[in-house]
Amino acid sequence: MSPKHLLRLFLLLAVPATLACGAGSRLKDLTVVEGGRDNQLVGYGIVAGLAGDGDKNSEATLRSIANALQRYGISVEASTLKSSNAAAVMVTADIGPFLKSGARIDVQVAALGEAKSLQGGVLIQTPLLGADGTVYAVAQGPVAVGGFLGGTGGAGGATVQKNHPTVATITNGAIVEREIPAAVVRDGALRLLLQQPDFTTAARIADAVNAQFPGTARAQDAATVAVALPPGFAGNEVSFIASLGMIETQPDTAARIVLNERTGTIVATSTVRLSQVAI
Repeated sequence: MSPKHLLRLFLLLAVPATLACGAGSRLKDLTVVEGGRDNQLVGYGIVAGLAGDGDKNSEATLRSIANALQRYGISVEASTLKSSNAAAVMVTADIGPFLKSGARIDVQVAALGEAKSLQGGVLIQTPLLGADGTVYAVAQGPVAVGGFLGGTGGAGGATVQKNHPTVATITNGAIVEREIPAAVVRDGALRLLLQQPDFTTAARIADAVNAQFPGTARAQDAATVAVALPPGFAGNEVSFIASLGMIETQPDTAARIVLNERTGTIVATSTVRLSQVAI
């Protein structure tokens, strides 16, 4: 390590430790409340209107189109259909906690078959199911593709592709039909889950909570802090959780040194200490 780099590292570590420890982090930035978690949804659907870029007469796609028409009273044989303008897709989404019926969420659409692109397509109404098989949302709408595929291909031709035109999104494309039950307070207590488990941080969080609400918090392990609901907040759990979230503490940081080989910059955490050196 060159003298210049050693000097830069020395200056970084010479900053008083009080500066690093003076600003605390809110508990709502360090933890999540157990029970208030996202859930994954998935569904199978059809994207129509692909102008020849869809599945090339895939049996699964043809059967899906025939079944969709059957629901509208149109009975056709799958073998008589063409699927070049449609594609079978999987639709996925994450539904956040406490979302009520009527709320909207984003969805991702990915082609299952041999469709070349989903550009310009429209997703036909698709139920989105949770892991328990229950429909929690319904998706529909025009898809937005973050790439393109151009050119004729084949002998003498050329194609240009950017990103993946067979993957698309629909912003606010699904409507929540059923709220997922979430219980954050059980038997008069709740649990805070650390986003980055650490024994020291968990102990500091428990101490910070007990400083404001004495005798309510206990660190169970590196990732969990149990907090009892104070008597004054009985029936008003939302205000108590909001108050917990605003409590500040200093999370522990591991000793770490990061070296940027290109610029020669050295960054170290406040827990790194230098022994005697000569520069």
